[in-house]
Order: sequence, then C-alpha cells, then structure tokens
Amino acid sequence: MSYDSDEKSVSDSAPVELYEFVLPTQTIRLTSGPVAITYAAQVYTPAALARTSVPVATQTSSTEVNVDLALTSALTQAIITGIIPSKITVTIRRYQTVSAAAIILWTGYVADVRIKGGSATLRIASLYAELLETQISTAVLQRTCNHVLYDARCTVARGAGVATTISSTTNGGRTLVVSTVGGAIDGFYQHGELLHPITGERRTIISQAGTTVTIIAPFPSGITNAYTLFAGCDHSVDTCKTKFANFQNFGGHPLAAATNIFKTRVN
Repeated sequence: MSYDSDEKSVSDSAPVELYEFVLPTQTIRLTSGPVAITYAAQVYTPAALARTSVPVATQTSSTEVNVDLALTSALTQAIITGIIPSKITVTIRRYQTVSAAAIILWTGYVADVRIKGGSATLRIASLYAELLETQISTAVLQRTCNHVLYDARCTVARGAGVATTISSTTNGGRTLVVSTVGGAIDGFYQHGELLHPITGERRTIISQAGTTVTIIAPFPSGITNAYTLFAGCDHSVDTCKTKFANFQNFGGHPLAAATNIFKTRVN
C-alpha cells in the first residue's frame, strides 16, 4: 500500500495529522489521532487540537494556519510561561495509518499565541512566505555602479534617442545594419537598448561598431521598420563622468581595493 492509494481508498483511508514543534532544546510531537503514532522512529502523542484549512496559493492570499490547543497542554503552558522561545518551527503532516506514510501539509513557525477561554490559538506563519518577504540588499560594494541606467537612482534622462531603420539582418536577426547611429562612436550604444516604439518591445544591445548593431535576441518579423537607439553604460566611473556627466550620482565605490583582503593569503 502507498499513501496515494490509501488517500483515494474508500475503505483504507484513515488519515490523522502529525504536529512537530521544534525547539532549541527539545522537540514536541503531537497527533490528532486517538492513539500514539510512531512515524520515522518518532512517537507522536495524542492531543486535543484542531486547525484552520491550509491555504492554497491559487485560492487565497493567506500565509498562515491557526492551530487550537488546550490551555492546559504542556506546549501551551510552556509558551505562556516563557519557557519556550518565541520562535518555534512547526511541521504539520497528513499521515495514513494503513500505509504508515505521510506528506507535509505545512511548514512554518509560531508567530503569536492568542488565549481565549480554555484554549490557545497558535498562529503558524508560513516559513517560505517569510523567506520570500525577507528584504535583501541589491547594492554591493564594488567599483562599478550599482544603479540601472535611466532609473530613479541613476537620474540620467532617457531622452528621445536616435530614430533609425534596419537596412539588413544576419545571424538569425540578431546582427543588424541600421540606417544611422546619429554619428555616435563605436561602442556608444553597447549595453544600451534598441526600441520598437510602436510595439514597445526592447532589445539589449550587445555590441555596436559603426552602423552594425548586435542585439541579445531578434525582433518578431513583420513589424514596422522604425526603431529608436538609446545609449548604453558599462557602469564604470569614467563612463559616468565623460559620457553622462553624472558623477554626483555614481552608485559604485571606485576607490575600493581591487583585491579581496579576506581571500588574500598573507605569508
């Protein structure tokens, strides 16, 4: 027998739930079933508990499950008296007693506890939702600029660009010969964009020599032959100074050491 076959069976489906509360110094295991359950060589003790439904991503924006426990339970008392730290990792499993197999329904942590009458409600916030909501810095300590060209931190205005048309294409539509680059020097549009103003589609420019431009991917065939070129930036301090006159908004650290001292072996 397997979990799936038991789950689908009319006669053999007898699920109970297993609750695992992991603390720094101990692990408390409880089950909603009437008798103790041994799963993965661990014993789950029967307890009077109930929970709210497990959120489904396509149906709700909720990222938590509420678990009700008796106020007199050892776990609840330990939380109330402060013996247990505020953050407790929780895993809820659905267990089939015939096949002795289980699946994980929810993984989270005890975000808070609410007491009402003779019961306590543990709010189990999603562990994965917390990780996804963690703010991660996008700026790094590097010589080159952290900003995206033309964004609010860069402050350089995109401007009207240079209107052009495509004379011929090779390399599967990625290498283009355009009618004009507005007299720009080689490399002026490297790391910039080629825009189709009617459809709004943009392509990053990989290289530019004269009127030959290579883009990261071809445009769809059959669209009007009118495009706009926008200058690119290699994020160096020299380019910021000389090409865009924007050194006051440079987002890098040009004086940072070229060698990582934490990786350099000192004899």
